[in-house]
Amino acid sequence: MDASESLPLFTDWPYHLARQLEDSPRLQCRAEKVLQCDIIGHTDFSGKRCAEASTEMLMQGLRCAGYRVGGSLRWHRTSDSDTNCNKLAIHSGRPPAHVFGDLLSRLPPAHQKQLKLLRPDHAANRTQKEEAYARQWAYLQEHLDSCFPPSAGKCLRPECSSSTGCPVRHQATTKSEAESQLKLVIGGSMCTPWSPMGNREGLSSPHTESMQIFMAEVQAGRYDLATLENSSLFPKDLFASRLGQEYQVLQAAFGPEDLGWPGRRRRLLQTAIHLSRWVWVGPSDPKSVGEDFQSLFFRPTVTGGDIFLQHADCEQGKLKAELAKRRGLHVQAVECQDLDPSKILSLIH
Repeated sequence: MDASESLPLFTDWPYHLARQLEDSPRLQCRAEKVLQCDIIGHTDFSGKRCAEASTEMLMQGLRCAGYRVGGSLRWHRTSDSDTNCNKLAIHSGRPPAHVFGDLLSRLPPAHQKQLKLLRPDHAANRTQKEEAYARQWAYLQEHLDSCFPPSAGKCLRPECSSSTGCPVRHQATTKSEAESQLKLVIGGSMCTPWSPMGNREGLSSPHTESMQIFMAEVQAGRYDLATLENSSLFPKDLFASRLGQEYQVLQAAFGPEDLGWPGRRRRLLQTAIHLSRWVWVGPSDPKSVGEDFQSLFFRPTVTGGDIFLQHADCEQGKLKAELAKRRGLHVQAVECQDLDPSKILSLIH
C-alpha cells in the first residue's frame, strides 16, 4: 500500500463514520448515550487483538469528531489457544487485565473432564458427532452457573498468581457501578466448519466445542452486547436460538463485493443485545440491518502497490480470477495473468 495515501485513509475511517452519524440526530443521540458508559471489553478467539484495536480506533475517531465521550474503554480479558497471540497480549503496551488460553481451559477442571468425555469417537459418523456435541451443549446448559463461575480461569500473565483462579469476566461491585458500565464480549469462532475453505463439517466439527463454550459463557455472563463473527455460511439463526429470548440478535453479511479491498472473504457479523438493559430501536430484519450497515461502512479502500507481490507467477492468475469473480467479472485464470489489478479490485455496480 502507498503509505502516503492508503494508510491515512484507513486510519481516518472512524472519524468519517462519526461524521456520517451527524446526518441522523437520532443515531448521534444513541451513540453519545452509549459513550457515557464505561465500556468493559472481553474477547475470545482473540488472535492478534484486531477487535480491540478497531474498537479503540473508533473511540478515538468519535473524540476527534467532537462527540461527548464521558466513559472509558478498558479490556478485561483476551483468550486464545495460540501461544504467540497470548504472548503478544501479555507484552503489548496496553495489556488486558487477564490473558487466558483456549476457552475450555477457563472452565473448572471437573467440567473440563466431563466435556472431554462427551466428545465423539474419532470413528463416529457425521450424525453421531453432531449428537455428541448436542450432548455437550445440554451439559453446559444444565451446569451453566458452575461451568462459568466469575473466578475460575488460570491467567497467563506472570503477575497473576491466584490459586483460586482469576476473574474470567468483569464483575461490578455496586449497583451504581453496574448501571454505569457496558459489558461487551467479541468473539470470532473458527469458520472452517462452514467456510468453503474448510471441510464443511458444520456442527459435527471439533470446533463446535469451543463455539458452544463461547455461547454458553455469553449466557452466564449476561453481557450487554455480544458479537460473533464467522463465515457468511454460518447458520443465521443458531446464535439467537442458543441465547434465547433474553437477547435480540442483529446480523449483517458483507464481503469484498460490498466493501472492496482488502476484504477477501464474505463474513457474517451477529450482535446480541441483552434486552434487560438495552433496547434496539433501529431496523431488525436482516435485509434492513444489512442496508443500514452498508450505509455507514461502505467505503472502498485504495491499493497503490502490487498486492500480488508475494505470489508466484503461477498463482497470480488464479487469485486474480477469484477476486474478479467476486466483483462480477467472470474470467478465466489465464485471462487474468496480465490484467491490471485495478480492473479486478474495482467494484461492479
